[in-house]
Amino acid sequence: FVPKPSVEDILNGAFGFSKESLGYNATFIYPQEGGIGALPKAIESKYGVRVNYELRVEEVDLVAQTAALSDGRVVHYDHLVNTMPLANFLKIVKQKPCEIDGLNSKLRATTVYYFDVGVRGKGAAGSDFHWVYFPEPEFVFYRVGSYSAVHSAMAPEGCRSYYVEISGGFEAYRDRIDELKARVHQDLLAGGILADDDEVLFMDLCEIPHAYVCFDSNYEETRSAILEILEQHDVQSCGRWGGWNYGGMEDALLEGRAAACKINELA
Repeated sequence: FVPKPSVEDILNGAFGFSKESLGYNATFIYPQEGGIGALPKAIESKYGVRVNYELRVEEVDLVAQTAALSDGRVVHYDHLVNTMPLANFLKIVKQKPCEIDGLNSKLRATTVYYFDVGVRGKGAAGSDFHWVYFPEPEFVFYRVGSYSAVHSAMAPEGCRSYYVEISGGFEAYRDRIDELKARVHQDLLAGGILADDDEVLFMDLCEIPHAYVCFDSNYEETRSAILEILEQHDVQSCGRWGGWNYGGMEDALLEGRAAACKINELA
């Protein structure tokens, strides 16, 4: 996942002598069709689990061990695995243990805003890179990635698809989204992602709350205390958001397996 470069690799890279692909996710496996959604669907099919879609858990009672669903049902659980953002989960918990009061306010995270962009055209020099970071202050975004560069089936023939990520710079444009779209388009041209004759088919704004948790001085103590209290009430909160951590999909899969093993031990 994260390669370990030698001192020679580091020096060559610093002086621009290296032509090798060296970085996190330098190689990876991706489903041939169906996007990354093929992965959970395959797990569902393999184990014959019945998954209920388009439902929200709206309230959890830790004492009665029940969860109220958005369709009006109330289900009883012996063990609960939570993967929604930990801060959100604590807001829907009924009859919180007194020790947990006040801890939720110490959970901090950043919000990421991104545009899903569809483009038709031949493109420019950087159009087919999987993802590119833009640390320079003149760019309003910090990262641009291409769905269709990773997998050509993620866009129709002759077209490309991108995600354009913005964090702190979004606030200045919150009430001027059309102006922000124009700025993003301009910066994509300047960054070599788009060509002058590319046709932008759409640019849709999306939001990811709690995208990156803040590892501040309260982080470890607060997170550990909350997870320990929940575990005492037969709740395991795991995954990138449920565990209030940073990790990729492979980490989430490992945490999911660990949660299942833990429940089997307790059963």
